[in-house]
Amino acid sequence: MLHEVPEDDGGHASLLAVARLYYEDDLSQQQIADRLGVSRSTVSRLLQLAREQGIVHIEIRPPTSVSQLSAWLQGALKLRKAVVVPRRRAAAAPRSSSAPRCRRSSSCT
Repeated sequence: MLHEVPEDDGGHASLLAVARLYYEDDLSQQQIADRLGVSRSTVSRLLQLAREQGIVHIEIRPPTSVSQLSAWLQGALKLRKAVVVPRRRAAAAPRSSSAPRCRRSSSCT
């Protein structure tokens, strides 16, 4: 997608263009750097500046309930039913030395 920005915006054009390529077009920082002929660290710095100057605002909004998350998953993935099990907050019990251990390279004993 081509993003057009005004030329006389006091330097915000490059911040806006980089932010759109990264957040809207889902390009990696390296892809943006290659496209614009700059280093990846320059892209990273521009993204940070875009956040600092309010061009980019990142908001994390957790679901308000397990039932709402279930309904959202059901709709988004076109499922007949989705069940979300909340994670316990309690500390895990210590593992006994006789409990089986599994590793990727070996099977459980």
